[in-house]
Amino acid sequence: SSTDQLIPADNALMAINTRLLIPWMKDRHRFVDPQFSSDFRNQDCLLKLGVKKLSTEVLFKDYVLPLPSALSDPYWQHFKPLIAAISGTSFSTDSSHALWSTLKQSKLAPDGKRDLRKACELYDHQDQIFVTAFRHQSETRFLHESVKEYRSFWLRAGLRHRVDDFINPRDYIQCLQV
Repeated sequence: SSTDQLIPADNALMAINTRLLIPWMKDRHRFVDPQFSSDFRNQDCLLKLGVKKLSTEVLFKDYVLPLPSALSDPYWQHFKPLIAAISGTSFSTDSSHALWSTLKQSKLAPDGKRDLRKACELYDHQDQIFVTAFRHQSETRFLHESVKEYRSFWLRAGLRHRVDDFINPRDYIQCLQV
């Protein structure tokens, strides 16, 4: 672990998706070094010693969340790879619905100021109506530039957007009130 703290094997944890291991996560010191645990021979040995292997869903829900409300520079460098890992993960069907519900309720979406918000508090940066209406408030109304490429993930996580070419009336009123 990063703090060089020794713990018994039956108290140690191993991540299936090591890209979700971030410095500020809960109990980070309990996770086996991903470089070591990624070797299948080492994994087998660790499991026989009693190390618990966590699914992506459990790791994310119980250890990664909640995220800090704002990300300082040292944490920010780990954030985009985290979003890349989450957006590229296929969650098992059993826990998929519950996990997406958790994602929608989590402050996971960084705005232009790097403050984390729920995705439903931000607007689709590819919709010309939103872009025009919020052109003077882009830092607080849209995703941070560095995570816009994961748009399909953000839409699924609740980013405000048109559904079947219709804008939600509340969103349209927001556009008119600026």
